[in-house]
Amino acid sequence: MITALWHGQHFMVPLIKPKGQPFAVLMAAHADAEMNAIAIERLGLQTIRASGAQKPSEIRRKKGMVGFLQMLKALKNGTSIAMTADVPKGPAKKAGRGIVMLARHSGRPIMPLAYASSRRWNVNSWDSASFNLPFSRAAVVTSDLIYVPPETTDEEIDAYCARLTESLNEATRKAYAIVDRTE
Repeated sequence: MITALWHGQHFMVPLIKPKGQPFAVLMAAHADAEMNAIAIERLGLQTIRASGAQKPSEIRRKKGMVGFLQMLKALKNGTSIAMTADVPKGPAKKAGRGIVMLARHSGRPIMPLAYASSRRWNVNSWDSASFNLPFSRAAVVTSDLIYVPPETTDEEIDAYCARLTESLNEATRKAYAIVDRTE
């Protein structure tokens, strides 16, 4: 499957990987992400170093197509993928087309997932990152799997992006309501 997360709310997710299930995490190829990649690999997950792009001219530089092909191969070989649904630098909390295209071409479902903690440090960044702190209550919330049929047209992809955006936002809202005890 393809696990979908929002940027800035993905830091603890490697710790909730199902035992025995190989996972690969899509990570940016730039040097700033190297420390994260080392940590992910030490936690027993594989990394695929690439990222999405807002403009077609950025795809080669960010290794988007190479990463897409590596993810397709990993999914075909039984490895699940974890990736953020929103494309770096925004707009935040709006699913991009790449994750939906990956589901369409691989035949694997997308599982929207949100992780929240009661103690956190919220950062004023493009993705409103939230760093989870020790001694917190935590919640992991998933939504229904989203299947994207192979015959989905490019015009229909945007509808799946909107559905994924809505599912992730609802899972995130529920996760924070649980840890903040507002529901």
